[in-house]
Amino acid sequence: MRKILATAFIAVFLTGCSFTSTTTQPEEKDSTSTVPAVTETKPVSANESVVTGSKVKYSLAYDKDKWVIEAPDDTSDAEYSFAHVDGDLWAMIIPERLTISLDSLKGIALDNAKSIAPDAKITFEETRKVNGVDVLAMQIKGTTSGIPFIYYGYYYTGKLTSIQVVTFTSQELFPQYEKDLTNFLNGLQV
Repeated sequence: MRKILATAFIAVFLTGCSFTSTTTQPEEKDSTSTVPAVTETKPVSANESVVTGSKVKYSLAYDKDKWVIEAPDDTSDAEYSFAHVDGDLWAMIIPERLTISLDSLKGIALDNAKSIAPDAKITFEETRKVNGVDVLAMQIKGTTSGIPFIYYGYYYTGKLTSIQVVTFTSQELFPQYEKDLTNFLNGLQV
């Protein structure tokens, strides 16, 4: 499954922000989302590791007993790629040195997802305050190669900075690992 989801993710989500997006309205929302509260802070862990941006100022603290850094694909715009130690869960950090409105970033993410999964739709979105900054928390669900997937990410934009921190897995595994995915996302500091 990793190869299918990761290949689709790399081919579509990581094409950078050069993708031309039309204004896309969120499709029908799934009201059964189980995403937690609006204000988040990074979890404190004795097993914490931190990665930092090389061109964009950010850091991401993560539990090194749960996440392993992988080499990003040469064709991707991801600065860091991660795999969960249990398998079948992945994450990437995609920083850009330009300002993109959150609405545009959201539209780009959805349009890109639809290019590999025509049934892709935004099933959850809300503004969260994460470690003192506002981010858009968003989930996109769809089906690619017969596999129902979910992208769960935080999207931040500021002056000369746009950051996407996106996790992905199958819809089947999401409920079991939602806490790990949320804790990973909550490690973002801008």
